[in-house]
Amino acid sequence: MMLLLLFLNAFIVIRTGLGYSAENVVNLKKTLFKTYDKDVRPSLDFSKSLDVDVKLVFHEVDEVNEKSQSISGSGKLKIKWNDDYLTWNESNFYDINQILVPEEAIWKPDIRIHNGRASIGSSESKSKQVKIEKNGDVTWIHFLWFETQCAIDVKYYPFDNQSCDIEFIFLNGDGIWIDSAVVDTDVTEVKDDWIIEKTNSRIVNRNNKQRAQFKLYIKRKPYRVLLEFVFPVVIMAVLDLFTFCIPCDSGEKISYTTTMYLAFSVYTFILSSYLPESSDNSVIAIFLKAMMVLETAIVAVTAIQLRINHHSNNPSPPSWVKVICRLTNKVTCYSNKNKVKVFKEKYSEDLDVDEEISEEDVKRTCDNLDRILFWFFAVAMLLTSLSCLLVVS
Repeated sequence: MMLLLLFLNAFIVIRTGLGYSAENVVNLKKTLFKTYDKDVRPSLDFSKSLDVDVKLVFHEVDEVNEKSQSISGSGKLKIKWNDDYLTWNESNFYDINQILVPEEAIWKPDIRIHNGRASIGSSESKSKQVKIEKNGDVTWIHFLWFETQCAIDVKYYPFDNQSCDIEFIFLNGDGIWIDSAVVDTDVTEVKDDWIIEKTNSRIVNRNNKQRAQFKLYIKRKPYRVLLEFVFPVVIMAVLDLFTFCIPCDSGEKISYTTTMYLAFSVYTFILSSYLPESSDNSVIAIFLKAMMVLETAIVAVTAIQLRINHHSNNPSPPSWVKVICRLTNKVTCYSNKNKVKVFKEKYSEDLDVDEEISEEDVKRTCDNLDRILFWFFAVAMLLTSLSCLLVVS
């Protein structure tokens, strides 16, 4: 079987110098593999390490999953080493200086991703060719699909930058020394709105074993997140402010604000499902919680406001209603200089809680509350949004 594979690949050669025939290539391969054992590390001196060069080229980054804290993609892995048993003198073999052989025919380093999983060829795939030069240099190129763990920090989501490590180790690493590790990329944009900013590589030693570590720096494009998630939240918050533009007697005030509150709750729940569980301290999570508190407060004060309006037909409302009536009238009165004199004449003395108030006073109180609460919550929402924006920027 091995001789058949060698014969089929005899026609795939790189020609340099004088011409040669397929028979010359077959004879060379028979000579090289006559006593070759692919299960033995190809070093004449086992006291010396076998130097291996590793290069990773990113072809595509398919997904950056914040929920599962992982990154997946595909690339090309190029590994180069020197095989002491696969050398020859080209003058004895018709100036043949390079040949291609099936990858199953020679010894190869058993390389794996340490912090994830990868598919580096399989028994079902077609046999790949390995280039062997006359001095024993072997170049093995393989396409791979990888998925690796990546700690996603979403504190400044969606204006966040991430760095993901991909570590390769050799399972048959006894005596193997990683001489160099190089990373390259032929893509700049990633699916799911990410941009590759830069890449670098290094060789690390852990537990007396070498690892080739490749680092990928990516940056999120925030515009889609802002348009599809943050902008609707702001719109719903603004719409909820118009609760205070609906008259208390219309009968739709509490139903409107309750509907907006439920819509806001459902939308924030959907948004939180896209974030990892460790995102509780992220700026966007704090923003959503703050907006939820404001939305809840709007529902609560609307219910109290309707309760006050309910006492408009009551000639003797509770004392707390009278206190609210006087306070709201005082606040709105000082915003209008023409009413200051009238207010001082009417409320110059302490309020008598037993004093009756008219239906007009209660109606005016509800209208005053609408104006006060509208501007209060508008300013609160604006300050909350600006604070979060300043933090992430």
